[in-house]
Amino acid sequence: MAANAITVPEEIVDFKPGTRIWFGKEKTQWRVLEVNREEETALLIAENVVCEKKYHSKKEKITWEQCDLRKWLNSDYYKKTFSEAEKEAIIESEIRNPDNPEYKTKGGNATKDKVFLLSIEEAEKYFKNDKARATDSLWWLRSPGSNSYDAAIVYYRGDISYSGHGVIYSYGHCIRPAFKINMKSKIFQSLICDSKSKKLKIRAPKLHITEGILVSGKPVEGVLEIPDGVSELGDQCFSGWNKLEEIKLPSTLKKIGKEAFRGCANLKTITGTNGAISYDKDVFAGCKNLQYTAEMYRNTGKLCDSFAEHLDVCGTEELALLLMVQKGAVWEKNLPPKITKGNAAEILREMTEHIAGLKKSPKKAAEAAAGFITKNVTLLTGDSIKAFCEALRGKKLDELADSLMSDPAVAALFKPEESSRQTEERVMPDGSILYGPVEEKVEVGSYFTMGKENGFWRILNIDSDEA
Repeated sequence: MAANAITVPEEIVDFKPGTRIWFGKEKTQWRVLEVNREEETALLIAENVVCEKKYHSKKEKITWEQCDLRKWLNSDYYKKTFSEAEKEAIIESEIRNPDNPEYKTKGGNATKDKVFLLSIEEAEKYFKNDKARATDSLWWLRSPGSNSYDAAIVYYRGDISYSGHGVIYSYGHCIRPAFKINMKSKIFQSLICDSKSKKLKIRAPKLHITEGILVSGKPVEGVLEIPDGVSELGDQCFSGWNKLEEIKLPSTLKKIGKEAFRGCANLKTITGTNGAISYDKDVFAGCKNLQYTAEMYRNTGKLCDSFAEHLDVCGTEELALLLMVQKGAVWEKNLPPKITKGNAAEILREMTEHIAGLKKSPKKAAEAAAGFITKNVTLLTGDSIKAFCEALRGKKLDELADSLMSDPAVAALFKPEESSRQTEERVMPDGSILYGPVEEKVEVGSYFTMGKENGFWRILNIDSDEA
């Protein structure tokens, strides 16, 4: 069942009851329950529960024919879960709805469904014991319970409750959808018949890819190379693959889903990542041995709380500085790093605090931070640079501090103004009041203060020869 011109690694397995195959857009494996060689059909059921769902929305007498769950499975669920090619393979089946075998509650009319739930009889027929039916949750059967207000269930241990639960229950009540497939459909052209044993076999893909999205696959050890043509890795697609050590991404990849590599404890290397791939900060959660690249740090925002953490993890001041720059980026749009007046002073403040707190010589970190200052001096204030230099002097890095302060662009921030200014309210001799800055210029008619009483004096004449 390789997808759309994408070369997917395959293996040949028996197609028989108990075989698991990938099908649909969700991260769901399907177990083969029955193969009918004469009709060339197979009955499949979800290997585990799919989701929580009420059997019916109202507390009323109900049968499988009328319940809301049946309507949802054959409309929204069917439309969203399967590709067009997969829909062509799913058969509309004639479904019998027998009465409850213990309580004799009426099962109702037969139905025609593409997707359905198993009956009590089918759950007993296709699973040899409770252990085979066991999942991590309860799951509904389509059969009625002890009355028409209840539906039969399978407990998480695998034992069947003939009396069932109320149809309006949803919490902890899940579903395992089932359907029949036509083995002659195009999507099953990989079915082959062993000429000697006459057994059906199938070329089963090791990776489940549908419409360019890699949904999941069979866990592999060592190196995994994603085939060209894959545009997206689905949510949690490799979650828990703890023997995966290296993964090679294709040039066609554009997006990595949430927690795609969560718990891949031995994953060390990912190649092929680039700025065109979008993913969020949780994509590598639990990958304790992964070697991050600068691009991976930028996309995930990893350790974006302090310069000190960046430096400890990255090992180089240059990469740590790059990460600090990310604070000014718009994460959702994956814009490149951009330093602005709004974040430059904050970045420098964190650098200053980090350098001041280091026990060992911070010379390398200080030099990297000084380079950050000279590159972005127009976005910084004199006070923030002054505080940084004071931190350098406290670490006996006076030479670096002096060199930074002598930089022409930095020195320009501390150049004194040509004229002095006053900003207090001033009452002039004629009774008028001046507010705000007043330049003290020496010219006929200007005022200045002088004497113990701080009185106003007015210049009546200036003799330039006598100065």
